[in-house]
Amino acid sequence: MAEWRSTQQPGLDAYIDERGKLVAMAQSIVGSRAIAEELVQESWLRWQDQNYPQKAAPSIFRRIVRNLAMDWLRHRRVEAGWMSQQENEPSAVPAAERLAIVRQDVEIAASALAELPERTREAFRLSRIDGLTYAEIGARLGVSAPRAHQMIRRALMHIAIRLEQSDVP
Repeated sequence: MAEWRSTQQPGLDAYIDERGKLVAMAQSIVGSRAIAEELVQESWLRWQDQNYPQKAAPSIFRRIVRNLAMDWLRHRRVEAGWMSQQENEPSAVPAAERLAIVRQDVEIAASALAELPERTREAFRLSRIDGLTYAEIGARLGVSAPRAHQMIRRALMHIAIRLEQSDVP
């Protein structure tokens, strides 16, 4: 069987050829194959958003994936530090009040999700609750991985906007 090569999407051949190496590199940084897969998929989305030179595609993909992995790791460390600080410091807000605030935020998030199209809600659920990758979500919903990513991003943005609106007096 002849090997397929893309003439429609610059960089696709390099992405396909380098994908295994990119996943391995990201996995060595973040320590998780699933997260590494997500980061490599994100690198393709970022590639598509720019007008990078085709000849430099392999090195650019490596740089994008490395930067994404380092950003993810840095974010995880900050989050872990914040969580540890929260556990060690007594809160000025009583536990019952904190619980009420969290419940209210959950209700707002659920209401915001209900405002979205069913397939967008399903993509969000599959990602955030079931932990599926964009490719797995795309396969289940009959869309591409980048489209699944867009649907999840749309849901997250919609929830964030609704939560922010609820904080404004």
